[in-house]
Order: sequence, then C-alpha cells, then structure tokens
Amino acid sequence: MKDFVGFKTQFAECIANTSEYTETKKRIVLMRCECGKEFKTSYVNLRPKSVISCGCRNKRGTKLPVEGDRFGKLAYIAETIGTGSHGMALHAFKCDCGKSKEMNSVNAIYGAVMSCGCLPRGRRTHRMSRSREYKIWIG
Repeated sequence: MKDFVGFKTQFAECIANTSEYTETKKRIVLMRCECGKEFKTSYVNLRPKSVISCGCRNKRGTKLPVEGDRFGKLAYIAETIGTGSHGMALHAFKCDCGKSKEMNSVNAIYGAVMSCGCLPRGRRTHRMSRSREYKIWIG
C-alpha cells in the first residue's frame, strides 16, 4: 500500500495512514487541517489542489465564519438559523448599534453588507455629474 504521510492538499496535510477502509474498500487516512483540527478522509480525495478541510472552509475554499468574527460593524453570532428565499443558509449577526441581522454569510465575507443598515452609504451625488450640462457648469 502507498504511504500518504506528508501529502499536502490546499488546506490540509496527511499525518498518518490508518488500517480503516471505506465501504467501497478505499483506504482512510488521517489529515490535519490548517486550523489545527484532525479529521479522516478517503485517500481518493487527495489531490494537490483539492479543497479538503475539516469543515472550516466551504467548497470554494472560502473560510467560514466562526463566532466572534467581525465584518465591518457586524459580529458573527450564530451558525445556520434557517434558509432564505433561494434556499441558502441564513446566519445571525449582531451590529455594533445593538440590532440583530439575519443574512447569508457570503454577503458579510465579501463586504457587500457591513452593518444592519445604520451605516451611511457614503457620499451620494445628484446623478448629473457625468452630464454635458454639469461639465459646462463646473468649468
């Protein structure tokens, strides 16, 4: 049998071979995730660029939030509390102003949502700044 110890994937490393096998007779190996947790998986999942983790990352390799993570004014407080209109998992966040917000965590991770709505949207214009008239007026 091949020795997989030391084999690295994108987010984990094989630390031991086991004597266990899956139902389909595939060898199971012990892995250590970059977050420190150990988990078992079948050796057939081991490819250099595979996104294997203990569960701390999603299928795309994005790190999933844990309690206390902050995104702008929002603090992550609870894992899946239901599903939204498109079947995506909803997570609970608490804003610095005290309000709670339920939304998909991807919106917070990528910065699309930074607060419960209490944060002003930044400078707004009158939407005419690109018009010919405005450019003449401004000089």
